[in-house]
Amino acid sequence: GPRHAHPRPFHLGQRVSLEAEADIGPDQDPFNNIVPAANDPDNDRGDDGTNLALWNLANCQPAVLPVQVFISPQAVAYFTQLGTPGYLNVWVDGNRNGTWQDAVQCGAQPAPEHIVIDYAVNVVGLGAGLHTLNVPSGRVPLAAANQPAWVRITLSEIPSNKTLVAGAIQYGDGRGYAQPFKTGETEDFLYFPAGVAGGGADFDVRLSAKARRGVADIAGVQAAGADKLGNFDIQIFKIDYANRGSATAQNALLEFQIPEKFRGQTPQLQASTLPSDAFTLNFEEIKVTFRSLAPGDQGTIVLGWYGCITCTVTASSVEQSVTASVTVTLPGDVDPSNNQSSATLEGLLSSPIIGAFMDYTDDALMDRIFTGRAASCRATQTLRGKAEPNRIIAILIGNVVVGTTTSDANGFFSHTVNLSTGLHRIGARYANTQVTNAAMATPEATTYYDASSPYLALLVDNTLPFDPMSVTFTDSQGRTLAVPVLGYSFGASQTGSFFRAGETYKVGVDLCDPNPNARSSVTFGDVVISSLLDADGDGRFYGWATFPVSVQAAAAAATGDLALIVSDGATESRYGFSIATGAAGIVTDRATGQPLAGATVAALTGTAAGDGSTTFGAWDASLAGQTNPQQTGADGGYLFTADVGTFQLDVSRSGYQAYRTGEIDAANEALARTVALSPAIAEAATQTIAITEQGFVPPTVAVAPGGVVAFVNADLAEHAVRGSGWDSGMLAPGATYKVRAATVGSFSYADATDALNKGVVIVAEGAG
Repeated sequence: GPRHAHPRPFHLGQRVSLEAEADIGPDQDPFNNIVPAANDPDNDRGDDGTNLALWNLANCQPAVLPVQVFISPQAVAYFTQLGTPGYLNVWVDGNRNGTWQDAVQCGAQPAPEHIVIDYAVNVVGLGAGLHTLNVPSGRVPLAAANQPAWVRITLSEIPSNKTLVAGAIQYGDGRGYAQPFKTGETEDFLYFPAGVAGGGADFDVRLSAKARRGVADIAGVQAAGADKLGNFDIQIFKIDYANRGSATAQNALLEFQIPEKFRGQTPQLQASTLPSDAFTLNFEEIKVTFRSLAPGDQGTIVLGWYGCITCTVTASSVEQSVTASVTVTLPGDVDPSNNQSSATLEGLLSSPIIGAFMDYTDDALMDRIFTGRAASCRATQTLRGKAEPNRIIAILIGNVVVGTTTSDANGFFSHTVNLSTGLHRIGARYANTQVTNAAMATPEATTYYDASSPYLALLVDNTLPFDPMSVTFTDSQGRTLAVPVLGYSFGASQTGSFFRAGETYKVGVDLCDPNPNARSSVTFGDVVISSLLDADGDGRFYGWATFPVSVQAAAAAATGDLALIVSDGATESRYGFSIATGAAGIVTDRATGQPLAGATVAALTGTAAGDGSTTFGAWDASLAGQTNPQQTGADGGYLFTADVGTFQLDVSRSGYQAYRTGEIDAANEALARTVALSPAIAEAATQTIAITEQGFVPPTVAVAPGGVVAFVNADLAEHAVRGSGWDSGMLAPGATYKVRAATVGSFSYADATDALNKGVVIVAEGAG
């Protein structure tokens, strides 16, 4: 079939599905459907350019065909530059021989199966939006009017490829050119004439699921307390439904069976295309009544259980997977095989998290667990981690199981190992899984540095005079930074971006073999900025170091070098790395630009999930070694410090919409972004835009000044809306972000996770 290089600006219907390689995949949708099963159209659910129930084709008679065309502002600009219209073409396989190349005689007139030839679409005149066009056809060759027929509709920026002739009519066979169309879309349909066997409504339902963790005030529910099991939970089920048939579905009943774990909890529900009275909720199930669903119509229902779900169940079931199911009852459904679906919500700790435990001799310091990578002089290491409660955990070093331990009722576990000098990859697996195979599937430790991984790369060097895991810098506000790989790059550049110019830090370090002649100091740019002393003789040295303002300039050029000098009285060793200083993060009011006091800023740390994705959860205080979450002061400031790991920042404040950043690589960027919170909007939305896996639906809306537009994430993946002064941050499945249309004009926006997904809000008097 025809290929379209850039379909999103100009396409049929509200949705468009992308096939990067239609024959073998990958498709954007789950199916490679270039050769569909017999009588099985629209597997990608992107064929929504027409309602076949409104077609009335008769042999040798012309018809008027309703076709929906989406035009983006980008398409308007493009066709303005071209100075030509778009083109719409339609074919029908009237003789059912599997091609669109034939023509018959209707009296003296030839009637090719190419029934609409280059209908001009005035893109510039129509403007941005979703438009229904009543398209006149030529004479339709449909002699066997009591049988179904395949239909193709193509929208493009140039006329169709016409290689055939019938009388004086030049026409094509539905194929495109050797080179792809620049824009537009092609959709195929199976047309059932009224009363034909096999025609009718076909209600299709699909269920999928996802779980994640956070700590902010999401959907009005506060995070679980520190004394509760688990973190703040977000459990999401997504129901995609569609009528894939040729007739309207009347009074269909959808039933979602609530998993036992969630019964008694009130779910959050997003379904922008359905009225609230369509839903009925009881203890065990949610029922949805569809009064009418036209052919090609589709939608999404997102069900979310927000809050500390794990706080209400026994510890043994905190991380267990749960399965839900959905069924549809529709009398006369032509294909009942797609009336049911199920999905499993995997436990968030599908793999245990493990790290090296640092027990500071100074009780003023918060003990912590290092994940990702660390270095130490000590052969004996205590490994600690988090897993499902009451599970047997196998500890792996390399590909060898070196021991087992059992997690407690809260999921915490501990195991002590003795390690030889060298680099070790340390992992943990549940004892009833194929631990050896799982370990062998991971990269070797010498190149494995990703702190979002459940593995730890630990370098043991017994020649070191100090323990890098013990090095701490505590600022004037009591925030402590650990540098567990000081002087070791692990094969990658090591640049700290966590120090602040002009700040005074209390520096602490443990020497591995304390002796009366030991001395230690901290230098910056070969200038001693602090001498460290062991006043109480416990082997931990302390001093105070102030980074001069000049550090800022040095950091900008990446030339500043921070070093720890250790001397035993006879020899001197130096361990250092480049640093870059930065300012604290700040939270502001997006409308005024003023700093916000009292905002809650939580750091979330990423962990690799079993499917290769990254799951973010609260950065535990024992791992962070600092208060989490933090409250901003009068200056709106906050600051987390980390030298390695993948993080997100979750920000919330009463009267504002919550905000979550994208991923932050702590090795290259400080956990101190400027975050502008959008004021909360209590009013109901004038227009609602769903964010789906195919893009924004609808991508273009019109509202009057003062109207409210709500963006709802109806996908299991996270999305972010940006543009025209808006920034939603990362929206979890089911989350909503509202904007108010203040002034007349056209305001573009895009999905920050996919720049090709774009739309526009048109603000005009009397609109909406």
